[in-house]
Amino acid sequence: MTLGAAAGAAPSGILSDRVGRRPCIITSALIFSIGASLQAFASGSPSASLAQLYVGRLVGGFGVGMLSTTVPVYIAECAPGSWRGSLSMCWQFAIVIGIVVASLANVPLAHWDQGWRVSYGEPPQLSAFLGRGRLLTAALAPRSQVATWSLPCCSRC
Repeated sequence: MTLGAAAGAAPSGILSDRVGRRPCIITSALIFSIGASLQAFASGSPSASLAQLYVGRLVGGFGVGMLSTTVPVYIAECAPGSWRGSLSMCWQFAIVIGIVVASLANVPLAHWDQGWRVSYGEPPQLSAFLGRGRLLTAALAPRSQVATWSLPCCSRC
């Protein structure tokens, strides 16, 4: 996953500048969902299953890398100056809480043969919720609005 995250972080700055922060975040969530789904549905011979897990980790890591670089910038652009540091801290805190919750949820799954499938199968559902539920209704970052002249204070003089 780390290699995929590094590969995803590299182009995300340029991509989010060109297409916007929100579309980049939605795309990243979809990429992560594809990677997690590949991992959850790995089957077949042990070598094919292992290869599918590796590819899923690489693809999922790519999405995580894009999210890790784009979301903090989106938060900083949308937040008032006095709240930027606090909201950036909340983003990082939410990641840590998510890791703790996932670890606690995996404890009962450790005693079940197919528990790893449930563990890998849950992230696509959560990222689909993120991509469709919240981000489709989220505001564009002010930088994107200025670039497209869609802020009320912008005019083409």
